[in-house]
Amino acid sequence: MPLGNSTQSAKLLPFQYGSSLEPQILRQDAMYAVSGIFAFAACSESQFVNFMSVQVEAALRSSERQAELSLSDLRFSKSLLDEHAMYLQDVIMFFQHEAETKWPTSTSAVPGDVQAALLKDFECLLRRVKDLAARCLDGTAIIMNDAMLQESRRAIAQAGKVERLTLLAFFFVPLTFTCTLFGMNFSEFGQGHLSIYIFGIIVPPIVMVSTIVCYWGSISTWVASFVKS
Repeated sequence: MPLGNSTQSAKLLPFQYGSSLEPQILRQDAMYAVSGIFAFAACSESQFVNFMSVQVEAALRSSERQAELSLSDLRFSKSLLDEHAMYLQDVIMFFQHEAETKWPTSTSAVPGDVQAALLKDFECLLRRVKDLAARCLDGTAIIMNDAMLQESRRAIAQAGKVERLTLLAFFFVPLTFTCTLFGMNFSEFGQGHLSIYIFGIIVPPIVMVSTIVCYWGSISTWVASFVKS
């Protein structure tokens, strides 16, 4: 549609339709007569693709802050684009097999040129829709990979914390076990006949055994390398 005061609107279509077509050919060629409707549809589809392109870019830009919302938007956009791709393929197929409709035709070359131009426009729209759908698919894969990477990093950090907690347990559990075994039955505390020095004698071997169990993999590897050398 020309720029300026003209507006592409279905409400104005009955008043503007046919103003750019040749009346003589219009009465003779059916395909040429409806070419304006196809041109109007192509312009509408172009506006839709431009709008969807803005929406997809906005979803990709906000993926770092709102990953789940961006994923939802991209998937919905992909479904819409796939539907329009099927519609455009049907229109292109209609143009390619227009001769089979047996509509009235004109001997003028103008209808053929108009049809070729429309076919080229719809093929271009189909390529844009497919490219945009592929961008949605790529963006979805990137967001999901980033989410998996963040989850892996959190799992690694959590595993490190658990590992430190486990190491502490290997040292404190033997001490707790020894204290539970003897209780407060030491002569120094006025309870029992055992000396507190027994506690100091028994604890180191227990802690040593616990340490060996904790680092058994590293110790066995070191011993094996030492034996080979």
